[in-house]
Amino acid sequence: CLQALKKISQEHPTACLRAGALMAVLSYLDFFSTGVQRVALSTAANMCKKLPSDAADFVMEAVPLLTNLLQYPDSKVLEHASVCLTRIAEAFASSPEKLDELCNHGLVGQAASLISISNSGGGQASLSTPTYTGLIRLLSTCASGSPLGAKTLLHLGVSGTLKEILSGSGLIASISVSPALTRPPEQ
Repeated sequence: CLQALKKISQEHPTACLRAGALMAVLSYLDFFSTGVQRVALSTAANMCKKLPSDAADFVMEAVPLLTNLLQYPDSKVLEHASVCLTRIAEAFASSPEKLDELCNHGLVGQAASLISISNSGGGQASLSTPTYTGLIRLLSTCASGSPLGAKTLLHLGVSGTLKEILSGSGLIASISVSPALTRPPEQ
């Protein structure tokens, strides 16, 4: 069923979203094998493409589930959850109220911890380039459009995190190089 829904969601993402398929694929995620979870999250990412103006009615219920998946150890599941959240945030970029509602679920803290150098060695799945840049875009959208998002980032010390990433001062005589520091300069 999930494979069929994935194919349908590629061509008709809005129809799937309006039919309640986003929560349907996310509701029982914990009971699926990793491969099936990847298909479910890929389907969810498809549904978050080109969100309609009334998207809040269909996606807000899924935001806490997607935010929790940012802690998931599988890199593909994490990547698809990140894509979903980034697309949702970008759809709400012109609405501070909706962005605040999005940020109310701990989204900013989760995303900021994923890009942090100090957290990159802690067993978290290594972030692919699209996921890493998507999380930065997500934080940028939240910071520029949501008073709550900006306030949360300031409380989390995002300026220090960004300074570490840009200057490389996060390396403290360790043998391994942080994934953030091995990224191309434009990232």
